[in-house]
Amino acid sequence: MYLCKGICKKFKAKRPSVDKSRYKLGQKRCNACAIFLNYNDARCPCCGCKLRTNPRSTKLRRSLLIQKESIKKKSHSNLSAYSSEIWFHVDNTLKI
Repeated sequence: MYLCKGICKKFKAKRPSVDKSRYKLGQKRCNACAIFLNYNDARCPCCGCKLRTNPRSTKLRRSLLIQKESIKKKSHSNLSAYSSEIWFHVDNTLKI
């Protein structure tokens, strides 16, 4: 059983503005300490409990997944446009 030692208070995350998902902002939740953290490790620094990175409710989980997919599509389309510009540039320099 995990017990909170109070160390997690140093990493406590502030509540975001309206319509912002804590998980989208990178915040993680420790169930044992009942607190959201700004922490990069997979386990709570206080009690060692595994941090939750996704919401439990189906509705919020789906909305977060849709947001992540749209970001991934945007970054992929930007990357492919950038790589085609590079190839165009390389082809033009070879012809000259």
